[in-house]
Amino acid sequence: MIAKVAATQAVPTPFVDWNTLGKVIGVSLAAGIGLILIVSLSIISYDWAKRSSSGVSVRVAGWVLTVVSLAGIASALIWGLLTILKKG
Repeated sequence: MIAKVAATQAVPTPFVDWNTLGKVIGVSLAAGIGLILIVSLSIISYDWAKRSSSGVSVRVAGWVLTVVSLAGIASALIWGLLTILKKG
């Protein structure tokens, strides 16, 4: 009787799923570095656009890069918020 009870007990699952935690850390690291690079691009391109000594084409390219990088930051923010709200 004792052997039968021991055989039917469930195997305990690990407290931490290390594989999933590793994936979360990797994605978070990539997203953090990516957003830092996009913010840096936005600041540099804004500086190019505001310089009066630059040519017109450089200023236009600066404004375009600024708008595109800010749109990328906004889309990452919205995607993150939607992911949090969907999981909750």
